Amino acid sequence: MKSHAAKAFLLSAFGYPGVGHLYLGRRTFGLVTIIVASICFIIPLWELLKLTWTARAAIDDPNMSFEGVILLLRDKVQSLPASFYNSLYFFALCWVASSLEAYRVGRVKDKAELRE
Repeated sequence: MKSHAAKAFLLSAFGYPGVGHLYLGRRTFGLVTIIVASICFIIPLWELLKLTWTARAAIDDPNMSFEGVILLLRDKVQSLPASFYNSLYFFALCWVASSLEAYRVGRVKDKAELRE
């Protein structure tokens, strides 16, 4: 007997949120989870890219000292918008919830196979 629960959990936990549901055949739920998790991953990534571009511009400025660049970056990191942190929290929540839900659905599938 193969364990659908363990495989689905590992795919969602160490792969990407929603992949375990795709493995179990729950395509709609899996795709929705993947899309939501991807959006929650892209928002902070975009903010970090904007921060990188600001740092690059400051480094290229010949009048900016090293300490000035460090202070600029510190101020930019401290002033990241709330959407940055909220997206990261929601991404982590999606990841954990998707892994646990994939395990639960896998257990139901395993029990159904035992009855047959």
